[in-house]
Amino acid sequence: MTHQREAYLDEMLVILPLLGIGMFEVIEKDAPSADRLHLAGKDAIASGVETSEGFVVFEGSLGRADTVPSLHRYLQVLRERLLAEGVMKPEGKHLRFIKSHLFDSPSTAAAVVLGRTANGRIEWKDETGVTLRQRQEAALTSP
Repeated sequence: MTHQREAYLDEMLVILPLLGIGMFEVIEKDAPSADRLHLAGKDAIASGVETSEGFVVFEGSLGRADTVPSLHRYLQVLRERLLAEGVMKPEGKHLRFIKSHLFDSPSTAAAVVLGRTANGRIEWKDETGVTLRQRQEAALTSP
């Protein structure tokens, strides 16, 4: 009976992401350096990677603790939820990511980290300064 339960759970772990339920997915902490992207701003320095499900901000990244007054309400609520869930914790003028987190888009990830509205396709850059947008456009035009 235990084997049947384990087989059922294994199947569910495969099916749930297809239904848009990613709560049981393991977030890879070690992306190849060629895939890693970085973001730096006022009181923030973060790294992450684009995935087929969204954008992962890696554990250890530092976000800005305060926000601009014009920050969208949904981003304020998301930051509060991530703090309440222990994904981030206050650390002086920063919010430290205690665990890696998958965001639905690079822009949402950038906005949470920077404490302001942000275009993630421009804010996230590789080690040479190439933006995520430039990388995506190059991938579309490569043979």
